[in-house]
Amino acid sequence: MIKQLYDLCLSAKPTRSLVRSLRGGLYRTLGVPEAYNEVSLLAKSVDATLLVDIGCFQGDTIQRFRETGVHCPIVGFDPVEQNIQIAKEKLQGRDDIHLITAALSNIEGEHNFFVNSNAQTSSLLENDEGNVHFLPEDTKHERQIAVKTMTLDSWGQTTLLDTKRTIIKCDAQGAELRVIQGGKRLFSDCVVGFYGEVQLRKMYHGQPTFEELDKTLEGDFDLVLHNLYRCLQDREGRALQTDALWIKRPFLGKV
Repeated sequence: MIKQLYDLCLSAKPTRSLVRSLRGGLYRTLGVPEAYNEVSLLAKSVDATLLVDIGCFQGDTIQRFRETGVHCPIVGFDPVEQNIQIAKEKLQGRDDIHLITAALSNIEGEHNFFVNSNAQTSSLLENDEGNVHFLPEDTKHERQIAVKTMTLDSWGQTTLLDTKRTIIKCDAQGAELRVIQGGKRLFSDCVVGFYGEVQLRKMYHGQPTFEELDKTLEGDFDLVLHNLYRCLQDREGRALQTDALWIKRPFLGKV
């Protein structure tokens, strides 16, 4: 009954922000880490100039960042035009939110993109044994489409937005390292936080391991692992994915 009431309040615009604010306050009181609250706190404490949502899907994550207190301009990338159009409808009237139809990767051009039964598992990368064995229904391919790919650095060199202190949220379904490889200049000069999904099993061909991602972020860009959040588990309780937040070393104590 309580869960149903909670879901109802979340689905209604007038009560959604209040419910999330109350939940965030409860989590902080109990010492339970919550990713969106910590990203919001980081954005406020470093006076972030931009948040880049890579894999923004249909705009729900952008909406949630706004509702948890991220007030800087936001740019959302998604390779599927239909997702971007839905996001635009949800977020209409907000001039400081910019939505771009493209997949961020380490090369410019065009690439095959696998659209899956659960669209949020869609990826530039083919399924590996983890998706095949543990999430077969969600990750079954519905079709392949050609999508535009671009690099974070090529976009950063042309944007008129202030990238000076950028926070990145990245949900690229196994392609996170490719995103970083295509954004080395931005990561070196501007990125103060990286909040991303991490694969704990072999879910996609060519994905980085957690260790590879952590080594790259800290070793190359001085982004230090700050927190790990709740895992996605299969029906048997096996951990498959988690979210993690890395913060530029000088700002670690700000969250």
